[in-house]
Amino acid sequence: SAFSLAQSVNSIHYFQQSVNSIHYFQHSQLIVFTTSSTQSQSVNSIHYFR
Repeated sequence: SAFSLAQSVNSIHYFQQSVNSIHYFQHSQLIVFTTSSTQSQSVNSIHYFR
């Protein structure tokens, strides 16, 4: 999850360098949303396991 988050941060940094890449930025937002929901599901799974 941490590695995916780092990739998302890199995507945002890439967007700052490429202002015209609006579609790429939207894709980056989707990755961030997917990453955060995956982390939440992982935390819930660990809590349930305990």
